Amino acid sequence: MDYKDGKEEKSKYNEASLQILRIHDLDLKIENVLHNPEIYNKTKRYHYLLDSIWRELSADVGKRPDKKYKRYCILKNSLLRAKCLREHNESKKYLLLDERHIFLKSVQEKVGKGGVYSDGREDNFD
Repeated sequence: MDYKDGKEEKSKYNEASLQILRIHDLDLKIENVLHNPEIYNKTKRYHYLLDSIWRELSADVGKRPDKKYKRYCILKNSLLRAKCLREHNESKKYLLLDERHIFLKSVQEKVGKGGVYSDGREDNFD
């Protein structure tokens, strides 16, 4: 939240919701790429879609107060990305891309852009 002249400024649009929708759309594109037999260069497209997911999440990672976690995310993403680019075996590359995708999903959860879970004691009829 930004403050101007002592007053809280609120965005007209909820960027968090829009970001979640964009990430969801990218996840759907990944599934389409991986399951459509007519698409070539699957791992290359998968790689670029994961880069887009990272771009969506990186600003939220940068806002985290925990500098150690911030460094961990940036380094781990860079390492997994570099491993994928160096790998020439398609099967191994796919596994590395999957590992990066799972990592990005965990980052999405950690920055609060993942699912909302209930402990079962609430009725959730808001």
